[in-house]
Amino acid sequence: MPSKDKSTPDMSNFAVFEFNKTIYPSKIFAVDKHSNKLDLRHNSSIAALTDPRWLAYTQIKEKALSVIQDPDIAKYQDRLLKEAIAGISANGVDIDYIEIGLDLTLTAINKLISDNLNKASDPNTVPPEAKIDNITEVKVGRGTRLKVEKVKLGTKNSFYKRNDKKPYFTHKFRLTVDNDSYRFMDIYIANPLEKRNQQKKQKAAYNCVIEFIPTRLTPALISFMLYQFVSTIERRRYEQLLSKALLLRMDTGYIMHGLSQLFCFPLRAKNKVRVSECFPGNKSIVETTYIGERKKSKSHDIVYDKVLKEFKFFIQRALSDLNCDFSKIADHIDDIDQLFSMNAASARLEVRQFFKRKEPIPLDFLEQVDPKIHRVMFLRPKAVAELDKDQVVSLIGDKTAGEVQAVRRLMAKHFKCKSNKYLYKFDEAQVIVAFQSKLKKLKEALYNPVKLIKDEPLGNYQEATLEAKHYLAPLAKKLRNKQSSKTEIVKSEGRCIYVEGTPGSGKTDIIVERVKHLIKTGKAPSSICVLAFTNDAANEFAGRLEEAKLLKDGIFVGTFSSWCNRFLNNIDPATVLAMPESIEIIEDCIPKKSKLLKHFEKQDIARYTYSILSYSVNFDDKDYEKCIEKTATMLSPFSSDIKKTIKAYVTWKRKNAKRDFNDMLSQMDNRLKQFKKDGRLDSLSIPEYVFLDEAQDTNETQLRILKVLSSKGCNLFFVGDPAQSMYGFRGAAKFSKKLLEDYFGYCEDYYLVKNHRSKAPIVNLANNLRFQINKNYSQSLVVHKDGLLPRFAEFIDIKDGISYVMSDLEKLLENGESSVLILCRYNTHVKSVKKALEQLKSKYSVSVFPEIEDVCMTYHKSKGKQAEHCYVFDPTFHNYSLGTVKEELCNTYVAFTRAKTHLTIIASKAGHAMYGTTHKKEVSKSIFAKLSEELMQFKS
Repeated sequence: MPSKDKSTPDMSNFAVFEFNKTIYPSKIFAVDKHSNKLDLRHNSSIAALTDPRWLAYTQIKEKALSVIQDPDIAKYQDRLLKEAIAGISANGVDIDYIEIGLDLTLTAINKLISDNLNKASDPNTVPPEAKIDNITEVKVGRGTRLKVEKVKLGTKNSFYKRNDKKPYFTHKFRLTVDNDSYRFMDIYIANPLEKRNQQKKQKAAYNCVIEFIPTRLTPALISFMLYQFVSTIERRRYEQLLSKALLLRMDTGYIMHGLSQLFCFPLRAKNKVRVSECFPGNKSIVETTYIGERKKSKSHDIVYDKVLKEFKFFIQRALSDLNCDFSKIADHIDDIDQLFSMNAASARLEVRQFFKRKEPIPLDFLEQVDPKIHRVMFLRPKAVAELDKDQVVSLIGDKTAGEVQAVRRLMAKHFKCKSNKYLYKFDEAQVIVAFQSKLKKLKEALYNPVKLIKDEPLGNYQEATLEAKHYLAPLAKKLRNKQSSKTEIVKSEGRCIYVEGTPGSGKTDIIVERVKHLIKTGKAPSSICVLAFTNDAANEFAGRLEEAKLLKDGIFVGTFSSWCNRFLNNIDPATVLAMPESIEIIEDCIPKKSKLLKHFEKQDIARYTYSILSYSVNFDDKDYEKCIEKTATMLSPFSSDIKKTIKAYVTWKRKNAKRDFNDMLSQMDNRLKQFKKDGRLDSLSIPEYVFLDEAQDTNETQLRILKVLSSKGCNLFFVGDPAQSMYGFRGAAKFSKKLLEDYFGYCEDYYLVKNHRSKAPIVNLANNLRFQINKNYSQSLVVHKDGLLPRFAEFIDIKDGISYVMSDLEKLLENGESSVLILCRYNTHVKSVKKALEQLKSKYSVSVFPEIEDVCMTYHKSKGKQAEHCYVFDPTFHNYSLGTVKEELCNTYVAFTRAKTHLTIIASKAGHAMYGTTHKKEVSKSIFAKLSEELMQFKS
């Protein structure tokens, strides 16, 4: 690993052969290692089908077709496939994953998870008889090679249901050897005292799971790591546990060096397979094929490009917290095209067997378990090469079981059912023999843990990724640095300007400075209009302009809606309804005999209806059924009642000369269309300069209004951050420079990326989310380089999380710190937190305790706010439906970036969430469960 003072390499002429020392630390694919079986010319032709910049196959199917149907290459690949299948032996096979279930006693669990020493402020105050070494306590002599930590549960409880036979896990410990995060073993424990485990009608067969990847460890290392478990619960107990242990999952694998996955068209022998899938799944050239149901822990087979996958995995780890796409870096590495040609194409076959849904398999029978590799067979590359071009093009874009089976039937007919002419199959007995020695050694390691080992450490994968990161970081940072000159932005003469600003980068400042510049250069204040998204933001702008002595007579500062309302009142005066008033009126408009009332509360119906109206603003023809389907699909069966409610609400507003926020936009849009049609636009008093804050939340109606203003000479200045787009459910447009160019014909874009608000660790975690939202968005640059890692605390119940926050808050208040935000995704969570705050408030004087409304709020209401200490609650404490993953990433990003110095994440141990649009809902891993552990500190 390079030293910290190592000089930064010049990436402008950095050769790939130099980077090659780092990028393939194991060298298992190097061509010289497999020269006895390779044809280098053909291997290069195959390698050329993979784009090293994008780490993906070429999108040009004709190029792949020319290789797959080349008679010489097909014959070469056919030979390698035949040799691989006929020559399968213990030298080439491996056990890729194993999961073991144990049924621990409560005493054993208490020993493993006990943390009384960790909780004590002074360990010496704990009586000797009360001290219990938990699994994280590594004995002297072993600590140089072993580290044990309690870590976040992640997604282990995903898809858990209360009637499941599997346990609900409460603890996770990770054992790592030789300071290499690549070589680890995970131990999960389900405390039987947890109510979800107590509520089960039938006791789970296990409450502890040990899982690891044997291919990353040696049998000696496995024994050495397991001794940690033995030393905590005692050997006799361990032996008793193994006698009843269950094998829950076992993956077996086989790498076929020289053979490209492009030439692998797999089928399941004997039994039929109804479900299978390919990746990518967009009819491009397939990189990975699954045979069988890969979801819901069902046994399946997988065939994939091993070299491509390994490179992707390594580079992703090297770039893990750099948040830069490799394609942008790769263009700056000389001879990048040699990346794959220097290695032997290698296809990997894996069989993943899940046993927990079938009859339990005792761990004692491990060496007798059928590895099942033989259940997969392949179409011969020579036979595929003889197909029509259209057939091959279809096949390389879809290798699912049905597609390959159909081709097999064609071949059977062509070759008159002589299967050896078009199929290669494994010999079952040979496969079983090949794995027996591997399984035997693995079992011996499991049953005979050892205290110490003399084996030398394996090559350190973690150090290799760190060295790669060292080379890539300078270029990644350079590519991320999009900071524009503030002077250039302020003085720009562009008619349509877009400033993309990351959190804490001075977006408000740039508007104030621009206004100041315009007034200094003689522009009349009455020609300037500053539009904010909320009243609070508008008040902040007004205050900043007044402080700078810029709030002159005539300048307008307010929300977009209020600006529209001012125009409308000159034509058709009406009183404005605040949103709470609108909700109350809509409640009264619900038909008294509506079936809705049997299924929903009145206030909820009114809120949903208001959202439907907000979304409908974007359309001239109000198709409310489509709007209901988009924003509140659960109301679709009652669409007629919703439409009646809307009609009654609209009638009430007209009779009472009232106007809500949605009306302000739609009526302004309609008035401008009418003025344009009548040729009266010139009679309007249009501002010369319009500033729009939070531009990413702009909807189509607002853009149409601004387009009319622009056509009459108005200069537009947009400031926003697409990563903070939170109002897609209201019809916010997918904001970008291109969108502005489509509307206004031209757009100058600038970037503000220096984060002056948050400490470095908070910025790094937020950047990771930002990169997930969109790889092309600018990244925040750190200004405050110090700071503490964000804290990550997991809880089963939100009540426990709230108690933790209240205890923490009490300590802050005692130290005189009151700059606090507590953010929740849902109002129901906000209510629970506020209730706890009210109880805590009774202990303090009014002058000490901050206003509860200013402390606790939803993610959405926190926009524009900041605090020294920020607590963010995971939405998945309840099974509510969320928006799409991207929408929720934006919401989470906004919440995290409110923190200045301390961010605490209150996560649910559930590990999953319901994401998607109203048209398509899907249970998936939760955002909080997938947060990078490297960027946080886990809080027990």
